Amino acid sequence: MVGKDARRWTVEHRSGFLRALAETGTVKGACAAIGKSVAGAHYRRQREPDFAEAWDHVLGRVKSAWAGAREVAVVVPATGRLAGYRMRHDGWTPARQQLFLTALSQTGCVRDACLRAAISETSAYRWRRKSKRFATAWERALRKARPTIEAEAYRRAVEGWDEAVIRNGEVVSVKRRYSDSLLRTLLTREAGRGAGAGKGEDVFADLQLKRWPGERESEWLERRARGAAKAAGGQFFHRATEEDTNAALMKQLAMLKKTMVNEVAEAERFAKRVSEARASRAAADEVRAVEGEVLPPEPRLRITRL
Repeated sequence: MVGKDARRWTVEHRSGFLRALAETGTVKGACAAIGKSVAGAHYRRQREPDFAEAWDHVLGRVKSAWAGAREVAVVVPATGRLAGYRMRHDGWTPARQQLFLTALSQTGCVRDACLRAAISETSAYRWRRKSKRFATAWERALRKARPTIEAEAYRRAVEGWDEAVIRNGEVVSVKRRYSDSLLRTLLTREAGRGAGAGKGEDVFADLQLKRWPGERESEWLERRARGAAKAAGGQFFHRATEEDTNAALMKQLAMLKKTMVNEVAEAERFAKRVSEARASRAAADEVRAVEGEVLPPEPRLRITRL
C-alpha cells in the first residue's frame, strides 16, 4: 500500500506538500493538506534525493522562523520578575517565604521548615538556586539557628531531660537522662575554638573545667555532669547496676506471687460456695423425696471454652 500510494504522487502533490509543510511545520499536517499518508511521504523522500533536500530546506526555514520569534529582548526589572508575572497562590509567595525562613531560623532543619511552610524540599532548593535574595536570607536564617541548636545540645548534654519509666503500661517513675556523646562533642568543639574568645560569647563558657592529672575521661565527664545538674536544680543518676536490676526483678516476682496467691484464694472461696450450694440442694431433695414429691432432674453444668 505504501508503494502504491507513493507512485500516485505527482508534481502538484510534491509542491503542495512543501507549501503545506512551510505553513504547518509538521509532516502530518502537510500530508493531511494534500490527502496523502505520512508513510507515503517518507517513502518518496527515501526514493528521491531532490525531494528530501527540498523537504529539509523548508523545515530549516520553519525552525529558523520559530527560533527568531522566541528570541525577544526581555528587560528584567530590579525586582527580578517580569512585568506580567503572577505569583501562584500555592507557590513561593512572600508570606510562605517568610514562614519558611522563620522556621529555618528556629529549627535549622530544611525538612522541618518545608513541612511548616507546606512546600516540598525540591521546590525550596530550586527557588534557592533561582533567587539570590532568597539564598542570602536562607544562609542568614541558618546562621541564626546555630546558637539555638547549640543551646539545645548543651541542655541535653549537661542539664539533661526527664524520661518516663513505663512498666506494665503505666508510668512508675521518672529518671534524668544525659547525653555523654553530645557532651563529648561539645567539649571537643570548644577545645578547638581556642582561648581567644571573649566572655559571654559562647553558651558553653561554664564548661571550661580542666581535667585533673590521672583522672579518667569517664570520671571527668561525670564530675562535669554532676556540677551542671546541680546548678540546673536537677540530679545526676548512674546507670542501674546488676544489684539494682536483681532487686527490681525480685520485687516484680514478689508482686506476681502475691497476685497468684490472691487468685488461688478466690478460686477456693468460689469452690466452697458451690459445694455448699450443692449440699443445700441435696438436703432439700432428700426432704421432698421423703414426702413423696417428684424430684426435678438435676441441671447439667455446661462448660464453654472462651
